[in-house]
Amino acid sequence: GGTGTNDYTLRIYNWDDNTLIDVSSGNKNHGNNLYDVAWSPNGHYLLVGGANGTGTCELRLYVWSNETLVELEDAQKYYVGTLNSVSWNPSGVYFAAAGETDSNDYNVRAQRFNDNVLSEMAADNRRFTSNVYSLDWHSQSNNLAVGGITSGTQVSVTSWDGSSFVEIPETNKDHGGTVNAVAWSPNGTYLAIG
Repeated sequence: GGTGTNDYTLRIYNWDDNTLIDVSSGNKNHGNNLYDVAWSPNGHYLLVGGANGTGTCELRLYVWSNETLVELEDAQKYYVGTLNSVSWNPSGVYFAAAGETDSNDYNVRAQRFNDNVLSEMAADNRRFTSNVYSLDWHSQSNNLAVGGITSGTQVSVTSWDGSSFVEIPETNKDHGGTVNAVAWSPNGTYLAIG
């Protein structure tokens, strides 16, 4: 989200001796709502999903070096609807981005990140015919948990084979309402849904 002044600035803080210290060279104004951020597994990149204030939503990718964020201009992607969630896979080669959509767009998109360039790999719109609010890659596999809202299924797990998502039908669960958050436990044994 935004800051108290509604400037919708992405802020980076240094955690030092139980204190948060603002790293001012890391702050970036996005012009509108920020919905999710995700560090790459190696900590060198930061994904940001949100709205850019011009009626479209976007995904931005930054390099993090020497406490400074540098945007990769060629890595900016635009989406229809709200971009609610971004998540890296454990290798840091792929990430998924998802959100609200209209009937002409996809709910979950996979991107490959190679040499500071993004390329779209696949789209998965099979289970979530409405809003997708949360994504989380399993820490030790290529399984992606997806949470949102649709009739009958609010959470599911798909397997990523390097080029497309493969449905795991037995993981489709009716949570009884909207799923706003999904998170795997660090060892990958449990999936929390809320």
